[in-house]
Amino acid sequence: MFTRKILIVDDEVNIEALYIPAYVDEIEKIKQTHEEYCNYKLEFKHIVSIEGAVEYLQSEAIVDVLIIDYKFNNNGNKKTGVDLIKFIRENINKHCKVIFYTMNALSGIPFDSYIELINNQVFRIVDKAHCNDYDFSKIILEAAVDCDFIVNSLENFWIEYGEVFNTYQYTFLGEKQNFSELLNHIRMNDKIGKSIVNKLMHKALIDSVEV
Repeated sequence: MFTRKILIVDDEVNIEALYIPAYVDEIEKIKQTHEEYCNYKLEFKHIVSIEGAVEYLQSEAIVDVLIIDYKFNNNGNKKTGVDLIKFIRENINKHCKVIFYTMNALSGIPFDSYIELINNQVFRIVDKAHCNDYDFSKIILEAAVDCDFIVNSLENFWIEYGEVFNTYQYTFLGEKQNFSELLNHIRMNDKIGKSIVNKLMHKALIDSVEV
């Protein structure tokens, strides 16, 4: 079972009490008819402000999927979810999946904000007012499973050979890591994660050369 960390950033205070339990229930229903999702466990966290989300993400907390609302009524500087997404892409993580949504009409979002969303690689843009819990939960699952193709490949490798390779330690940038820690660094796209990916690609290309 592989864990995916899901962070919801929304100023709605009832997310944790009402919405997350509904998503968890729908996800379990989806798993009953979609075998490809059964190896994944989703862990949800909710933060009510843009500032709180930035602080949490800068603490190197692992997040695979970000679910971000458009409008926030609890910040004095009038920043939106679009501003948060742009900041995350520029300063924290360029590759984690982002689901952007609004409870208001999509037509109320300025055109230049849509350009920012496209340029910052948003996975889905959702009109939450017209998207039921089942469909939204399916989108979350799709994002979680599709979080990173290298992580997915290594997880499949882990299923077959994990008992052997988990007994070893690996050194990247002078730090010793076990196999699961390597996966976390790739998920975070941090310096160690980038070093691992570079070495994997280098090894794959060298091994594929025909002399």
